[in-house]
Amino acid sequence: MSNQLATLRHVRRLRACLRSLSLEELEVALSNLQTVVQEHRTREREAALASIVERIRCSGLSVDEILTGLKALAPHSAE
Repeated sequence: MSNQLATLRHVRRLRACLRSLSLEELEVALSNLQTVVQEHRTREREAALASIVERIRCSGLSVDEILTGLKALAPHSAE
């Protein structure tokens, strides 16, 4: 329940803050928020890729075996 109350307080503060901003300030804030979200998604993708690469390294597979497996997973665009 305390988490819900804290969230509600944050939402109310955010609303009050947004109401006090001009349209230009809102546009800048939205642009900044979009940038932060994109950067977060990029970091998540990079972390996921690093995890996959590490698992492949630890698998003991040869480069040829890895490439064969990746080719098998790739969509067949020539068909």
